[in-house]
Amino acid sequence: TRLWCDAAGPRVLGMLGFDADSEARYVQHFHGLDPWAQSGWGIVAASRRSGALRGAVLGPELVAEDALRRGEFYNDFVRSAGTFHLLGAMQPVDAAATLLVGLHRPEHADPFAEEQRALLDALLPHLRRGVALWARLAGAPAAAALDALPGGAIVVDADHRVLHQTAAAEALAR
Repeated sequence: TRLWCDAAGPRVLGMLGFDADSEARYVQHFHGLDPWAQSGWGIVAASRRSGALRGAVLGPELVAEDALRRGEFYNDFVRSAGTFHLLGAMQPVDAAATLLVGLHRPEHADPFAEEQRALLDALLPHLRRGVALWARLAGAPAAAALDALPGGAIVVDADHRVLHQTAAAEALAR
């Protein structure tokens, strides 16, 4: 599973099921060769132009399996990572951030089906909101991040002493 966002530069938010070496190799080299992601960037560009979001896609809708097998990405990364079947989505989150979700299964497993696509489609709006919040708060000091939240927040230590409270929390306490 890959979760990628390009706000403030490309970042992997999580690669579940991949070891640290595979994650580093993907970020440093193979993302640029990933035919699924390359097709996805075209989807993102079209979404940004039209304002319409495309839902989840199956790997063969992006890249034919025989074409995938012929490339460096498959031969030098996909096979060693134990992935093959893809259910994914790429959607713009805002002007700076893009959400990339890739769910993978090994080649010997069943491919993803319409039922799994529908589940990912239902989850995408929530993932987009989470990434939008992450992008908005990325790099902000903790207090500034809390102050950016729409509701009140109070941070306490183990002895329940207030360490920080936002202006909204102070207003509620009055």
